[in-house]
Amino acid sequence: MDIFIYEDERVFDTVDRNGKDIKLKLIKPNQKDISDADLRYKTKFAQALRDKVMTRAQAEKLIRENQILDQDSLIRRDQISNKLSVLRGGLLSLKDREKGLRVIKEINELRDELENINNLTLDIMNQTAEAYAEEFRLQWLACVLTRTEDDEKYYEDYEDFNKSMSEQATLDIVKNLILFINNLKDNFELEFGENQWLMEQDIIKEDGSINVDLFLTKNDKTEKTKVEKKSIKKNTKKSAKKKTAKKKLLKKKYK
Repeated sequence: MDIFIYEDERVFDTVDRNGKDIKLKLIKPNQKDISDADLRYKTKFAQALRDKVMTRAQAEKLIRENQILDQDSLIRRDQISNKLSVLRGGLLSLKDREKGLRVIKEINELRDELENINNLTLDIMNQTAEAYAEEFRLQWLACVLTRTEDDEKYYEDYEDFNKSMSEQATLDIVKNLILFINNLKDNFELEFGENQWLMEQDIIKEDGSINVDLFLTKNDKTEKTKVEKKSIKKNTKKSAKKKTAKKKLLKKKYK
């Protein structure tokens, strides 16, 4: 397994088994970590074969023979992938907002259709010997690479990790490990062509949230401004009262 990670570590927030907020980090694997993980993969793969679990090649043959994904679906899948590339490529040069939003609607519809086609075989492919072995390798890396803020190992050993599989921290660790080893950011979806265009149009913000102001009517904006001014005025009065109280306290103290 080749792993090329650009960052030395990945820090994230989660909660421990007692519900307490904590910070954890994943450190960059060294060659020994990678070799150990590969050994676990091979061991799990061999065990799966002994248990008569089908391989990826056998699963693909099963899909073909039972026409779970027929030739029409395969052709349609390729067509959708090509169409998505063309639409995303042309979207960034579009300045007309209405045309752009229509293109994004088409992109979303095509993406949903592609996901439905892929889901026809996903369950089968997730039950192959390779899939089980890859999952075990990922779990092993999550176990050995996770550290506390004090650089202590978060898990005592793999048995400790296995007992913690349903805990929020472990779920967050695995999710962050996938992003870490694939050099992805938390909001990597924002790098998609359609989201880049939406940000250029100021329809969504850099954190991925919708720019609500864009969809407010004139009356809504007027009301919002009134509320904001009222809030500022209220906070100013509170601040002035605090300053006055502090002055009185100081005068009393030094009389």
